[in-house]
Amino acid sequence: RGALNRLIENFSKEFPGQKISTAAICWSSGDVHPPKALLDRLPSGARLRVASAMSASDVTLPPHVLSKTDIRCVCSDAEWDDLFRAKLRSAPNAYPQEIYSSYLRMQLRMYRAMCDQKLGCWYALYEGAELVSNLGIFGVNGLGRFQMVDTIPEARGKGYCQTLVYFAAIDYLPRVDALVIVADTSGAAGRVYQKIGFEVRDYLAELEVKCPNEYPK
Repeated sequence: RGALNRLIENFSKEFPGQKISTAAICWSSGDVHPPKALLDRLPSGARLRVASAMSASDVTLPPHVLSKTDIRCVCSDAEWDDLFRAKLRSAPNAYPQEIYSSYLRMQLRMYRAMCDQKLGCWYALYEGAELVSNLGIFGVNGLGRFQMVDTIPEARGKGYCQTLVYFAAIDYLPRVDALVIVADTSGAAGRVYQKIGFEVRDYLAELEVKCPNEYPK
């Protein structure tokens, strides 16, 4: 517990004067099941998740890919506005919309700047005039990393996500040696990636805890 609190305190020192209510700590766990000793020592209210780090140097056509789709790289102001609205519709209910909206705008400005610098691309799948699914891929040192794969709630389960992941991977793979994505392999998303050819290489643990002043040292 003391080591955990020291990590969070060091995190807080990096942002002096900022009100930080929650901190997240990530590490390579080597196993999908966290050790019981760790689970027994977690602070009250802490949340621990383990996801799979998956990679692919080639992809295969998924069983239910949609053949007629409008997939494009997000470039124009109107397309980035469409992306913002789509992301906001998928916002976690745990956060007040005003706060999350401000955070999302800042995050998308950062990703747009990276796209403008040719560091990656944000892909969007449109159904008519509506952006229904989207993801980012950014490459460094021969690896392309997927970011924020998402489909608007009312369009999920219809094949949009696996279609977009497949065609985005096909488009981006010539620029890198391999693609990497982090997902919960026990859920629908993980199964989609595995059908396309992604294989589990490692496990990543993420611990979300409240600020240290709420816990004894």
